[in-house]
Amino acid sequence: MFMNQPLPKIYIRNNKECYLDTIREKLIYITPEETIRQKVISYLISELDVPKEMISVEENLSHYGLKSKRRADIVIHKYDKENDLRVPIAVVECKANGIILGEKASNQVLDYADELLCDYVMLTDGSMTLCYKYNSTENIYNQIAQLPKYSELIEGKCELLPELEFPERIPYNELENNISNYIGYEIGGNTTIEKAVPILNLWECLLDKRHKMPIGEYKYFNLSGFKPISS
Repeated sequence: MFMNQPLPKIYIRNNKECYLDTIREKLIYITPEETIRQKVISYLISELDVPKEMISVEENLSHYGLKSKRRADIVIHKYDKENDLRVPIAVVECKANGIILGEKASNQVLDYADELLCDYVMLTDGSMTLCYKYNSTENIYNQIAQLPKYSELIEGKCELLPELEFPERIPYNELENNISNYIGYEIGGNTTIEKAVPILNLWECLLDKRHKMPIGEYKYFNLSGFKPISS
C-alpha cells in the first residue's frame, strides 16, 4: 500500500541524511520509522486526498488540551466551521518495518484515539496495516478494510471487514495425525511427539478467542483487559 510511495528530497545536516518533511517543513533525520512515516504522509495526500493543512505530524497531545507528554505520529483533522478550529478525526501510528503490530502497539494508538476522540485509527509498519473505526453503539473498534478517502472520512464512512468464520478445533485424539503441519513453524523441529501434541492443543486453545477468562485476580497472576476490537 505504501512501499511505492515517493519519499521527500534528501538533504545533509551534520553529516547525516535528512528528509525535508512536507508537513512540518523542516529537516528530519532519516530512521526506519521516519521512512515509513513519510511514505504514509505521501499516501494520505496523493491517494486519500487529505489536505496538507489537515495533517499534523509528531503532534503533542498537550496541544489538544490533554495533560499528556505523549506524541501521536500523524493526526488527520476536519474543519469545524462553527467553532473555527480543526477537530481530530483519525490517528495514525507508524512503526519501523518488522516491528510486531501486537497488542501493545494497538493499545497505544487506540489510547490516542480515545484521548483525541478520533473515530478512525491506522497502525502500520509499511508492509502490514491495521485500520479501525469506532463503533459508538457497541463501544468497540471495528476493523475496516482501509482508511477511506478524506471526503468519506469527514462523513464517517468506511468499509467493514467481513466477519471470519472461526475454524473448528482439531479433536485431541486427532492432533498427532495433524502435527506434521506445525513442525518447523509453530512447533520446533526437534520437539518430541509426546510434547508436541499437548503444545499444539495449548496453541489452539490460546488462538480460540471465543472463550475468554474473566478479568480479575487469580492465584498466580492477574488478568487485565485490553482495548475492545472486533475483527
